[in-house]
Amino acid sequence: MAAGIRYSFELNEEMLKNVADAYPVGALVKEFSSAVEKGGPEANEIEILNNYGKHLGLKALELGEEYGDRTYEILKEANEKTGGAYVFSLYPQRFLEIAYLSTYHLHTFDVLVNNRQELKYRIKSCPVYDGIASNLGVSAAGRMQCSSMCRALAEEIVSHFGVKALFEQQSTMASGGQCLFSIKKINV
Repeated sequence: MAAGIRYSFELNEEMLKNVADAYPVGALVKEFSSAVEKGGPEANEIEILNNYGKHLGLKALELGEEYGDRTYEILKEANEKTGGAYVFSLYPQRFLEIAYLSTYHLHTFDVLVNNRQELKYRIKSCPVYDGIASNLGVSAAGRMQCSSMCRALAEEIVSHFGVKALFEQQSTMASGGQCLFSIKKINV
Protein backbone atom coordinates (compact mmCIF):
# COMPACT_ATOMS: atom_id res chain seq x y z
CA MET A 1 0.00 0.00 0.00
CA ALA A 2 1.36 3.40 -0.95
CA ALA A 3 2.35 5.63 1.95
CA GLY A 4 -0.43 7.90 3.12
CA ILE A 5 -3.17 6.26 1.02
CA ARG A 6 -6.14 4.86 2.90
CA TYR A 7 -8.14 2.30 1.00
CA SER A 8 -11.69 1.30 1.75
CA PHE A 9 -12.43 -2.41 1.45
CA GLU A 10 -16.03 -1.97 2.59
CA LEU A 11 -19.09 -1.51 0.43
CA ASN A 12 -20.09 2.13 0.23
CA GLU A 13 -22.96 2.92 2.62
CA GLU A 14 -24.44 5.53 0.27
CA MET A 15 -24.53 2.95 -2.52
CA LEU A 16 -26.32 0.43 -0.30
CA LYS A 17 -28.85 3.09 0.72
CA ASN A 18 -29.42 4.10 -2.91
CA VAL A 19 -30.12 0.49 -3.92
CA ALA A 20 -32.44 0.00 -0.95
CA ASP A 21 -34.30 3.23 -1.72
CA ALA A 22 -34.71 2.29 -5.39
CA TYR A 23 -35.95 -1.25 -4.63
CA PRO A 24 -37.69 -1.36 -1.26
CA VAL A 25 -38.75 -4.88 -0.31
CA GLY A 26 -41.92 -3.58 1.35
CA ALA A 27 -43.16 -2.17 -1.95
CA LEU A 28 -42.47 -5.48 -3.70
CA VAL A 29 -44.35 -7.44 -1.04
CA LYS A 30 -47.28 -5.02 -1.22
CA GLU A 31 -47.47 -5.22 -5.04
CA PHE A 32 -47.18 -9.02 -5.00
CA SER A 33 -49.76 -9.41 -2.23
CA SER A 34 -52.18 -7.17 -4.10
CA ALA A 35 -51.79 -9.24 -7.28
CA VAL A 36 -52.45 -12.46 -5.37
CA GLU A 37 -55.52 -11.00 -3.67
CA LYS A 38 -56.92 -9.86 -7.04
CA GLY A 39 -56.74 -13.47 -8.19
CA GLY A 40 -55.24 -13.14 -11.66
CA PRO A 41 -53.06 -15.72 -13.35
CA GLU A 42 -50.12 -16.97 -11.30
CA ALA A 43 -47.85 -15.88 -14.16
CA ASN A 44 -48.66 -12.24 -13.33
CA GLU A 45 -47.57 -12.77 -9.73
CA ILE A 46 -44.32 -14.42 -10.83
CA GLU A 47 -43.67 -11.61 -13.32
CA ILE A 48 -43.79 -9.05 -10.49
CA LEU A 49 -41.09 -10.99 -8.63
CA ASN A 50 -39.00 -11.60 -11.76
CA ASN A 51 -39.07 -7.93 -12.73
CA TYR A 52 -38.01 -6.88 -9.26
CA GLY A 53 -35.11 -9.37 -9.25
CA LYS A 54 -33.94 -8.40 -12.72
CA HIS A 55 -34.08 -4.65 -12.07
CA LEU A 56 -32.48 -5.02 -8.65
CA GLY A 57 -29.63 -6.87 -10.36
CA LEU A 58 -29.24 -4.10 -12.93
CA LYS A 59 -29.16 -1.46 -10.17
CA ALA A 60 -26.59 -3.45 -8.17
CA LEU A 61 -24.41 -3.72 -11.29
CA GLU A 62 -24.77 -0.02 -12.10
CA LEU A 63 -24.04 1.30 -8.62
CA GLY A 64 -21.47 -1.37 -7.84
CA GLU A 65 -19.41 -0.07 -10.75
CA GLU A 66 -20.05 3.57 -9.85
CA TYR A 67 -19.09 3.13 -6.19
CA GLY A 68 -15.87 1.18 -6.46
CA ASP A 69 -13.89 0.00 -3.47
CA ARG A 70 -10.43 -1.46 -3.04
CA THR A 71 -11.73 -5.03 -2.93
CA TYR A 72 -13.31 -4.66 -6.36
CA GLU A 73 -10.19 -2.97 -7.73
CA ILE A 74 -8.11 -5.95 -6.57
CA LEU A 75 -10.60 -8.40 -8.13
CA LYS A 76 -10.37 -6.56 -11.46
CA GLU A 77 -6.57 -6.46 -11.32
CA ALA A 78 -6.38 -10.19 -10.58
CA ASN A 79 -8.84 -10.92 -13.36
CA GLU A 80 -6.80 -8.90 -15.87
CA LYS A 81 -3.58 -10.67 -14.89
CA THR A 82 -5.17 -14.12 -15.24
CA GLY A 83 -6.99 -13.57 -18.52
CA GLY A 84 -10.47 -13.58 -17.02
CA ALA A 85 -10.09 -16.60 -14.73
CA TYR A 86 -11.93 -14.89 -11.87
CA VAL A 87 -14.96 -13.48 -13.64
CA PHE A 88 -16.96 -16.38 -12.23
CA SER A 89 -17.62 -16.56 -9.33
CA LEU A 90 -15.98 -13.55 -7.69
CA TYR A 91 -17.71 -10.87 -9.76
CA PRO A 92 -21.23 -12.29 -9.35
CA GLN A 93 -20.64 -12.71 -5.63
CA ARG A 94 -19.81 -9.03 -5.25
CA PHE A 95 -22.94 -7.82 -7.02
CA LEU A 96 -25.24 -10.34 -5.32
CA GLU A 97 -23.78 -9.15 -2.04
CA ILE A 98 -24.62 -5.54 -2.94
CA ALA A 99 -28.20 -6.49 -3.83
CA TYR A 100 -28.89 -8.61 -0.75
CA LEU A 101 -27.07 -6.47 1.83
CA SER A 102 -28.86 -3.34 0.67
CA THR A 103 -32.41 -4.69 0.35
CA TYR A 104 -32.47 -7.47 2.95
CA HIS A 105 -30.49 -5.43 5.50
CA LEU A 106 -28.19 -8.34 6.25
CA HIS A 107 -24.86 -7.82 8.03
CA THR A 108 -23.10 -10.42 5.91
CA PHE A 109 -23.71 -12.30 2.69
CA ASP A 110 -23.38 -15.96 3.65
CA VAL A 111 -21.22 -17.64 0.99
CA LEU A 112 -20.61 -21.36 1.47
CA VAL A 113 -18.69 -22.17 -1.75
CA ASN A 114 -16.87 -19.79 -4.05
CA ASN A 115 -14.58 -21.23 -6.67
CA ARG A 116 -14.18 -21.11 -10.44
CA GLN A 117 -17.00 -23.62 -10.93
CA GLU A 118 -19.59 -22.86 -8.25
CA LEU A 119 -21.02 -20.11 -6.11
CA LYS A 120 -23.22 -21.35 -3.29
CA TYR A 121 -24.86 -19.04 -0.79
CA ARG A 122 -27.68 -19.03 1.70
CA ILE A 123 -30.23 -16.56 2.92
CA LYS A 124 -31.23 -17.22 6.53
CA SER A 125 -33.57 -14.26 6.93
CA CYS A 126 -35.81 -13.22 4.05
CA PRO A 127 -38.01 -10.13 4.31
CA VAL A 128 -39.81 -11.09 1.06
CA TYR A 129 -40.83 -14.51 2.41
CA ASP A 130 -41.68 -13.01 5.83
CA GLY A 131 -43.69 -10.20 4.22
CA ILE A 132 -45.69 -12.62 2.09
CA ALA A 133 -46.33 -14.79 5.15
CA SER A 134 -47.47 -11.73 7.11
CA ASN A 135 -49.73 -10.39 4.34
CA LEU A 136 -51.09 -13.61 2.84
CA GLY A 137 -50.35 -16.34 5.37
CA VAL A 138 -47.73 -19.03 5.82
CA SER A 139 -49.39 -21.27 3.25
CA ALA A 140 -49.02 -18.62 0.52
CA ALA A 141 -45.42 -17.94 1.49
CA GLY A 142 -44.77 -21.69 1.53
CA ARG A 143 -45.48 -21.86 -2.21
CA MET A 144 -42.04 -20.21 -2.51
CA GLN A 145 -42.94 -18.06 -5.49
CA CYS A 146 -40.50 -15.56 -4.05
CA SER A 147 -37.66 -17.86 -5.16
CA SER A 148 -38.24 -16.64 -8.69
CA MET A 149 -37.09 -13.18 -7.58
CA CYS A 150 -33.81 -14.56 -6.26
CA ARG A 151 -33.30 -16.58 -9.42
CA ALA A 152 -34.00 -13.58 -11.68
CA LEU A 153 -31.54 -11.51 -9.63
CA ALA A 154 -28.79 -14.13 -9.91
CA GLU A 155 -29.45 -14.76 -13.61
CA GLU A 156 -29.25 -11.05 -14.41
CA ILE A 157 -25.96 -10.62 -12.60
CA VAL A 158 -24.30 -13.80 -13.89
CA SER A 159 -25.38 -13.22 -17.48
CA HIS A 160 -24.00 -9.67 -17.34
CA PHE A 161 -20.53 -11.21 -17.22
CA GLY A 162 -21.19 -13.53 -20.16
CA VAL A 163 -21.18 -16.66 -18.01
CA LYS A 164 -23.45 -19.62 -18.76
CA ALA A 165 -24.62 -21.21 -15.54
CA LEU A 166 -26.99 -23.69 -13.97
CA PHE A 167 -29.08 -22.26 -11.12
CA GLU A 168 -30.38 -24.56 -8.41
CA GLN A 169 -32.23 -23.96 -5.17
CA GLN A 170 -31.25 -26.65 -2.72
CA SER A 171 -33.29 -25.54 0.29
CA THR A 172 -36.19 -23.15 0.91
CA MET A 173 -37.46 -21.08 3.81
CA ALA A 174 -40.59 -23.23 3.85
CA SER A 175 -38.83 -26.59 3.92
CA GLY A 176 -35.48 -25.88 5.54
CA GLY A 177 -35.74 -22.53 7.28
CA GLN A 178 -33.28 -20.99 4.83
CA CYS A 179 -32.84 -20.59 1.11
CA LEU A 180 -29.74 -22.25 -0.27
CA PHE A 181 -28.75 -21.39 -3.82
CA SER A 182 -26.09 -22.94 -6.04
CA ILE A 183 -24.87 -21.41 -9.28
CA LYS A 184 -22.66 -23.73 -11.28
CA LYS A 185 -20.70 -22.54 -14.27
CA ILE A 186 -21.38 -24.43 -17.48
CA ASN A 187 -18.17 -24.88 -19.41
CA VAL A 188 -18.86 -24.41 -23.10
